[in-house]
Amino acid sequence: MQENLPIYTIESTRELQIEQIGKFFFTHNDFAPIQLHEQHDKYAIWKVLPHSNAKFLQQNICRTVVIEVQSTIALSFTAKIEMVWEFGDIRYIRLPHTDTIEYLYHRKTPRVFLGSKGLLKILSQNGVHPMYVVDIIDISEGGAKIKIDEPITAKNINLSFRVLDKKISLDGYVLGSTTINDHRYYNIAFTNIRQMDKLFLEKLVYSRLKADTHGGLPSWLTLYEVPYHEFIPNKY
Repeated sequence: MQENLPIYTIESTRELQIEQIGKFFFTHNDFAPIQLHEQHDKYAIWKVLPHSNAKFLQQNICRTVVIEVQSTIALSFTAKIEMVWEFGDIRYIRLPHTDTIEYLYHRKTPRVFLGSKGLLKILSQNGVHPMYVVDIIDISEGGAKIKIDEPITAKNINLSFRVLDKKISLDGYVLGSTTINDHRYYNIAFTNIRQMDKLFLEKLVYSRLKADTHGGLPSWLTLYEVPYHEFIPNKY
């Protein structure tokens, strides 16, 4: 089960506190630290903190800002840099306000982009085990996110797939789901993982984290996940 949302929640970037620190990701994996300097009605002025990546924050770049509000929870929003100016060695950027705030939960284990096909088997008690070809979006040592347009009403499943010429078969259960653009995404938690499979997944995740995975998961999503809708299984 995920934790409840923190007491500190906001519905707009207008509610952020002065001196709040965040990370502006200008690529999937690279960021520069920023600090809220001034709040205005339609925009905010952020100071770019000293960092080797500060020079990459340029006008018209539209990317994601991630702010940790607790050790286990962060919030994110998308913003386009409207203006950039410098006073001496200090750089400032202007970001428009937005009411689209997304909360992220800290993952127990980092998750990396996989982008491969898998076979999902429903483990029902009546002896009938429907199987579906699914897209495995990302994976960690403890679970995965899959995309499938068929509704899943059972909870216990088996997910098998092949990666790096190795076939993996893992039992698990459905934690929850989200729907984005009419596509269903399910979060899967693995159970009773064999030691050899666990070591393989650890090595896979570590190698993907080290690689420069352009087009893969943004680096903040290796550590955080979007909250999902609570899953209510049937009698399977």
